[in-house]
Amino acid sequence: MNPNHKLIIIDDDPKIIEDYSNRLSKRFQIKTCLEIEDAYNLIFDQEYDVAIIDMGFPGQPEGGLRLIEFIHDKNIPIEIIVLTKNGSVENLKAVRKYGKIKYIEKGPGAMAEVTASVLEALNPTKELTLFLPEKKRKDLAELQKLQNKNENEIIIDGIDCLKARHPKGISKIFLGHGHNQVWVQIEKYIKELGYNVESFETQKYNSPRIFDKLIKLLNECNVAVMVMSGDDSNSNGTIHARQNVVHEIGLFQGRYGLERVIMFRQSNVEVFSNIGGFLTISYENEPNKENFEELKNILDSLS
Repeated sequence: MNPNHKLIIIDDDPKIIEDYSNRLSKRFQIKTCLEIEDAYNLIFDQEYDVAIIDMGFPGQPEGGLRLIEFIHDKNIPIEIIVLTKNGSVENLKAVRKYGKIKYIEKGPGAMAEVTASVLEALNPTKELTLFLPEKKRKDLAELQKLQNKNENEIIIDGIDCLKARHPKGISKIFLGHGHNQVWVQIEKYIKELGYNVESFETQKYNSPRIFDKLIKLLNECNVAVMVMSGDDSNSNGTIHARQNVVHEIGLFQGRYGLERVIMFRQSNVEVFSNIGGFLTISYENEPNKENFEELKNILDSLS
């Protein structure tokens, strides 16, 4: 990795600035900016390879978006990564008007995803490995050497590590679901939009192991739609999605990124404590026209 690559981190949170600077300064030259007004001159007057930009600033809830618009209008050659705590569909659509910008929600796992996205932006022709905790990782160059040993996986310290891919557009959509047949309507609608859809029902497998089936689906798709229908109940009477669906949500988010996994949630289904900001479409007993239109808009933004 070229140590002369220059990154600028624009965020009003000093803790974010400190944490990400400490992590990324090991590989790159880092400039930080707490004030959105100062960012305009810094980006216009100096050359940076990557900008990591927050969306909201004090008194300017769309400050980051306006800066991205400025970069686009001035044709400034810089890769943009949005790092925000407000991962709404509206923000995602607004950002995507200015190109295929990586959109990451702040929270657990964001540091690794930002690091991977920076490396992808600087090495767009290379596949990146899924980042392990620090004590389990070796230098990126070593990972890339190991990666060539097997087309589908690498092994580090005895751990099977799937290769994380960052493809453009939509190659195929995985549809995860429980017992409720509402998923059939969603599958039909997605196919009517012209997308290829895969689920456990549509695939043929040589192996009886669920793990092998998931690996095949992870490799063939690059977007997931997860149907959280109320199939099970807790002892206190609350309704929740099937555990396989909950597991698949986390698995596919880790592989594809948060913005490429869409949750179709029945309104009375128990939610995760950290579900805020994820791409979620809420429906009543069955999806309606507005729900499907929202799904179409999200898929259009990813295409």
